[in-house]
Amino acid sequence: MRLAIHEQIDADAVRTLKRIEREVSDELAGCLAVVAVDPSLSIEESLEEGARFAGLLGPPEREITREEAAAVLEGLVERDLAYRARRPGSVSAASTAEEFLGMFPGSEARFFTNGEMGLTHALGKTGAWSPLTRATFDTGVVAIDRGRLGVFWVEDED
Repeated sequence: MRLAIHEQIDADAVRTLKRIEREVSDELAGCLAVVAVDPSLSIEESLEEGARFAGLLGPPEREITREEAAAVLEGLVERDLAYRARRPGSVSAASTAEEFLGMFPGSEARFFTNGEMGLTHALGKTGAWSPLTRATFDTGVVAIDRGRLGVFWVEDED
């Protein structure tokens, strides 16, 4: 996993993201990022800025609930995107998702993904998605709350 951390991020968030990266780096390809965004920007502008910082080709456009975001993240940690095979690692999918989403605790937190793929992945289906990387398959969660934006994005090839 590529790790991208904006210089204006607080130490707790940096530690959290680095801990997640250590846990999943042997299992997942993609990007983990956290960036400070100007609270005066629109949500669209913030998503665009965060996607660019994380190296995505564009921002995700589908808004999802916190519960859906947790399900997407858990599915990505548990199974690969290409064949939905269980990953051999010992990483707890639920705790990894909880740890990432915990960086965005506010009731104003918003979550985004790039289509149906992440939402249907754990059910053994592919679903439609708009690619945001050059990989064959990609999906993840972008979270935003109180001037902080986080990216947990996974790529896979078949």
